[in-house]
Amino acid sequence: MSAEQQIEDIELTKARKLLDELLGVGVRVPGTAAKLPAVVRVIESLEPAGGMDFPVFPASYAGVLDNDPPVYDLAGVVYGDAQETIRGKGRTTVTRPQIVKADRCTVDSPQSQANRTEVAFIEDAQLLPLVPQASASIPRQEGKVGKESVLRLPHRIADFRVRLSDQRDKVRLAIADFADGNALALLRLLPTSIVFGFWDSRGEGTQPKHARILLSRIDAFDVVPSRRHALYSGPYSADEFATVVLERPAAGKAEEDKMSELGYKSVPSEGLGGVQISGKIERLALISLTDIARLYCRNEQGGVDAAKTDAARRYIFGLAALAEAYPRSTGSHRLRSGCELVSTSPHVVDLRGGDSTYEDGDAVKALYNNRNLLVALAAEAKSILGIPNEVGPFTVSKEALKADFPSPGPSPSTSPAGTPASPAASAGRRRTKKS
Repeated sequence: MSAEQQIEDIELTKARKLLDELLGVGVRVPGTAAKLPAVVRVIESLEPAGGMDFPVFPASYAGVLDNDPPVYDLAGVVYGDAQETIRGKGRTTVTRPQIVKADRCTVDSPQSQANRTEVAFIEDAQLLPLVPQASASIPRQEGKVGKESVLRLPHRIADFRVRLSDQRDKVRLAIADFADGNALALLRLLPTSIVFGFWDSRGEGTQPKHARILLSRIDAFDVVPSRRHALYSGPYSADEFATVVLERPAAGKAEEDKMSELGYKSVPSEGLGGVQISGKIERLALISLTDIARLYCRNEQGGVDAAKTDAARRYIFGLAALAEAYPRSTGSHRLRSGCELVSTSPHVVDLRGGDSTYEDGDAVKALYNNRNLLVALAAEAKSILGIPNEVGPFTVSKEALKADFPSPGPSPSTSPAGTPASPAASAGRRRTKKS
């Protein structure tokens, strides 16, 4: 063994001991656990790539009604005296008090952040071997992609592309075992579901829900929402198009709307124009050590397997820390058009909870920022837990999807033979339905 390898083994042994003394079965017990840190918090200060003088485009959401214009997720909204009229999607208009400013705006939600960080285990060659890789396939029209990595599915193990697949029995058992306090099957199937959370809201029974162990979000503070006005310049006027193309004196309203839709004529438009930020932009990430310490692996007799449980907790800690750091490793937070954010200072890692008796805080922070050591810890734990490199594929058939869509029966006003039903029979059915 080389001297370099000996140093790596010594560092790995120290790191394993450090995490076991923070998360292990022997220390995370009532009383002792209250003295230990409960959460790893990471704060990253950001600014727009174009600078603070330029607006940022946060995530937008549908309005309350179908044709309402989109909105930003704002908190602490201050309204002015003036009214503003905004055109909706269906050419309806909404009149409301003008928003002067807001205390906070969600730039990227926890759901979006989870999807952005989970792909670390696809896109990063060093992280890809740490979790099982698999594809999910559904029936699609010719020319459309029917196969997707399970690590891109927004609902993870609860996604219908996994839940209704040909591995549904294995999936159901893994979820049930996890709900009963045994994480081993889920770790061997889709471990990122434990890191990023899932809710089996369409499953049978208790529909177990698991909160995210890693939660991150990006918020802007002290913001002023802006409106955007634009003009698309088309080559035709309505009169010219009617005369030259339609060969009639004028176009009707439906035809003018169609011209606008197809880009034949000039069309003014308005919409959300981003937010101007007077305060700060921060990315907050929380890793719940308390939730990690609730993970258990059990033996065939139902008892706690301490060695596998400690390995599982080290494994999930490593995955969460590596996933959280992934966006920083790419150089910027490229969220969407008009919203690329860069760091303005080094991120800050601290431990929350516990009391002053915990002496290894600095060592845990150093480990958190040591990518290579985290990878080694996770890889070692993966081997101990027997987690495979690949699972699946998960294939959904047409029959599995059609199960919730039974073929329509005869019309209520028609007899089984296809002849009109008698008024008495129809009344009887109506009475039966009403009763």
